[in-house]
Amino acid sequence: MDLDIVGRFETYEDYLDSKITQEHLYYLGNRDVARSLFELGCVGGLDIMERSKFEQKKQELLEQKTTKRSAQVPLAHINCDSSASPLMQELAKIEDEVRNGQKTCLIFLRSENNKGQEISAYIDFGDRLRNEDWVPYFSCKKLLKPKITDMSYFNWKTRTITHNESTTFDVKGNNDRGIIVTNKRDQKDINLDPNEQVPGDNTIRKDIEDPNYLHCVLYIHSSRRKA
Repeated sequence: MDLDIVGRFETYEDYLDSKITQEHLYYLGNRDVARSLFELGCVGGLDIMERSKFEQKKQELLEQKTTKRSAQVPLAHINCDSSASPLMQELAKIEDEVRNGQKTCLIFLRSENNKGQEISAYIDFGDRLRNEDWVPYFSCKKLLKPKITDMSYFNWKTRTITHNESTTFDVKGNNDRGIIVTNKRDQKDINLDPNEQVPGDNTIRKDIEDPNYLHCVLYIHSSRRKA
């Protein structure tokens, strides 16, 4: 039932708007005020889903659709020789679980672009899996490179920094605990500070020695949907 509701609305604001009538607007003044009061539960006689629950169900719906698509897509690493890249060997081990939502993986990658400039990125493995052909990567015919469309990207020569939304992670930025990202599926935090021995609940950090890259780190999270 809840999934049916969130499936009909693009955003939580759209959902609230579906509950607001012209009479509400007449008495409450404007739509923003009406939305706030509805979200706070100040309007009687209506059952309003909380924002956190709406967003959680929205994520579940996305995962269901992704799982259905993944079930129809053969694993990219099958029949590929990844022996020349320890990074690709590790990613091949978890490809199936990332595709079906059992695990998520954040890749920190540092390498060089075609101009010899050092670049790095935090890459949502699931996002790249869904949007690219990985056979050339797993076959070691093409190197995985940081992109400006990744969750975060930095060019060490030009000092160019970009940040983008990720399907899997929310970035909380810098604070006393370092750079923190939150897994959208179960709301668990992942600490990207390399000095932290334990990056978070249900998360392991793997430093990968790969001659094809300057630095590789995997943050592999076993996803459990928040109850």
